[in-house]
Amino acid sequence: MTSTYWTGTTSKDFYDASNWSTDEVPSDFHDVDLEGSSTAPVEAIASTASSTPIPSLTIGDDATLDITAHDCSSSTTPVFEADAMQIFETGTLTVDTSSDVELGINEIGGTVNIINNGGNTHFTTTHLSGDGNLNLVNSTVGSDSAPLSIDSLMKVSLTKGSTLYTGSTEIGSSITFDSSKDELVLDAKQDAGQTLTTAFYGVSANTEFAVNGTEGVKAVSANYTENSDGTYTLSIGLDNNQTITLDDIHTASGFTPGSLTITTDKDGNYVVDNASSSGSGSCTPSGEHHHGCGDHTGSSSSDSNSCQPSGEHHHHDSSSSSSGGNSCTPSGDHHPDSANNGNICDHNGNVFPWAIQGDHCASGHSGTASTGGNGCAPSGTTPASSSDCNWWHSVSEAFTPSAFGHGSTTETAHAGACGAQNWQSFTSHGCTTVGIHDTTHSSGCVIPTHTSQPAICA
Repeated sequence: MTSTYWTGTTSKDFYDASNWSTDEVPSDFHDVDLEGSSTAPVEAIASTASSTPIPSLTIGDDATLDITAHDCSSSTTPVFEADAMQIFETGTLTVDTSSDVELGINEIGGTVNIINNGGNTHFTTTHLSGDGNLNLVNSTVGSDSAPLSIDSLMKVSLTKGSTLYTGSTEIGSSITFDSSKDELVLDAKQDAGQTLTTAFYGVSANTEFAVNGTEGVKAVSANYTENSDGTYTLSIGLDNNQTITLDDIHTASGFTPGSLTITTDKDGNYVVDNASSSGSGSCTPSGEHHHGCGDHTGSSSSDSNSCQPSGEHHHHDSSSSSSGGNSCTPSGDHHPDSANNGNICDHNGNVFPWAIQGDHCASGHSGTASTGGNGCAPSGTTPASSSDCNWWHSVSEAFTPSAFGHGSTTETAHAGACGAQNWQSFTSHGCTTVGIHDTTHSSGCVIPTHTSQPAICA
């Protein structure tokens, strides 16, 4: 096997031959090595999908590899694959793609970031070794059938609604949660009758501890008890008369655990739900687990599903409440048409431009069922001519160059029932061809060149 070393002579492109010591693109006969120094760190970006596995990949100190390649097809072929990998103490691997990535990681001494990946980052081993960091951002790692064990020296963080499936009592030295709805799924068989010594930080009303629901063991009870040092112990009772114990839980500032219930999530896992607590709000929208409304203003009487301002607003099926129970408004008042619309407001109390049913529009908006069904447009503008026009228009507007801090835009109409409103692409100052893939009206994959915005696939 031939060794090749990163030089970065030409660019940051991982697949540019001129950036490697052998003047060859890394292939299935290469031992690939990226290494920098404290005064000259290096970064390589794998933005092109490759079906060729790399036998051995080393991310050395002061080196970063970003995997951003996308595959907009339904193929499950990995866009990046390494049979073996080690990451040194100050080395970083970032997976920032929703596509399949396969990693045979031997040792994590540095940092692995997995961003916006819904369960498509696959490790060829069931155990992650090392004393580094694993950070999940809006991502899922592991599954019911392929859970992970994590070295007791490794630190883990779950943020932006991430989920981690674990398959052992060894799940890292610590796991830190942010205030979003993050879920840690425990292994019913491996953890039953055990005390997990992992330290848990930032636990709030939104933090979900769950028990894998596919192993024939049910969680039937749960309760918190306060420890002498101000931390908490969570005991989860199983239907086999055993208990899973987490004895080092550090709560988020202002959160005091209350009574708990057991619910099930969409995957059939048994979730420990915060039925009541202080410092987190207590609004529980129908059909979902508990979510906190940080300022306690979710009403518990006639409008128990309402999230008020300053809290976290979640939108749900309007059919679950005829009185507007799932509608979030900034003033504490429901939308005047909430009986019909249910969940038509954003986090600032503004009506979504597509969110309208029948002939009802919010104050300051116009649109009727005859002119678009869901076409609720700001006053003075024309509602959409079909139900999804304004939706596409609004989403595509979010990806204009002006959103990236650039100047003028050029709008291009694509085929589809909504014309220009259905698909917009923009070009300006390096932010070229940023668009939305609409499988209803068009086809194709639009990959932007703006470095901070990954490709968007339907």
